[in-house]
Order: sequence, then structure tokens, then C-alpha cells
Amino acid sequence: MALTASALPRPPDDRLRDKLRTARLAQGEKMAAIVSLRDAATLRLAMLRDELLPIAGASAEARGFIDLALVPGDPARLWIDMVSYVVMAPSPRIYRLQRDTLDGHEVVHETADLAEMTEAVINHIAHRMIERQHHLVLSLPQPAVMPGTPRWWLVLAGLGGFAAGASLVWLAIRF
Repeated sequence: MALTASALPRPPDDRLRDKLRTARLAQGEKMAAIVSLRDAATLRLAMLRDELLPIAGASAEARGFIDLALVPGDPARLWIDMVSYVVMAPSPRIYRLQRDTLDGHEVVHETADLAEMTEAVINHIAHRMIERQHHLVLSLPQPAVMPGTPRWWLVLAGLGGFAAGASLVWLAIRF
């Protein structure tokens, strides 16, 4: 039996293997670029944190309130306090100060300049500390006496309570 050209084994076609190799290399370069962008964003946030650390450490009140925790991830975040943080968005060169609210995220400030963002964060910290002090004052127990009540009225009420208590004790002993 004679073998025809179609019946002969074909040499393997290397075109698909070459295309797969090219695609894998391109994917690897893309992943390397993404990783380097993430690393760049984390480094920029670390620079901002380094600018803010001496300022936050100078105030005893700020030390108990400010976190300045750099959390790597996608996206990397520099947490300022429990609800405020800085991310590199919408591009890896732009600092964005955001605040979590009940309705989502509120963009407080956005800039590409490190010094400008440092000032914006310091300003934000000052306002948040004032808000905190205001909430602490409002949460303190209020005195039972209404402002403007004369003190003699309080003394009279105290003496009346003492007299009533003494009368009840006298009656309990007597009967």
C-alpha cells in the first residue's frame, strides 16, 4: 500500500506554541507593570505618611486619634483615622483624601502635589478633632438642675427631703 501525502504524519505546527509564548510574555509584562504601579502607589503613600508622622506625633491629643496606618493592597490606603484615608486614585500619581460616610465615599481633597496633600490632611485632622471634641462635650451627662434655678430653691428642696426622711424614721421607731 502506497502512502499518500495526506497520510504521512505532519510535523508539529509551532505557530500556536509561539503565539502562546508571546501571549504569556505579554501577560507577564502587564502583571509586572501592575505590580510596579501598586508598589509606586504604596511608596507615594509611605512618603505622605513620613511627612505626617512628626506632625501627628507633636500633639498628645492627635496621637490618640490619628492612625496613619499604611495598608498595602489594591488599592493601597493610608488610614488617617477610623473613617478617613488617602488612596492613589484615579491615577497612580494623584493623592485622593476620602472619607467613608453612610452613603458611600466622600472625596475631601484631590491633588498630585505631596505638600498640598500634606496640608489638606493636616487641615482635615484639625477639623475631625474639633468634631470629636464637640461630640464628647455633647455626650457628657448634663446636670439635673436647669440653668437659672435659684440655689435657695435647691437648699429648700434638700431640707424638705431631709425633714420627710427624718419624719418617716421617727414614725418607724415610734410604732
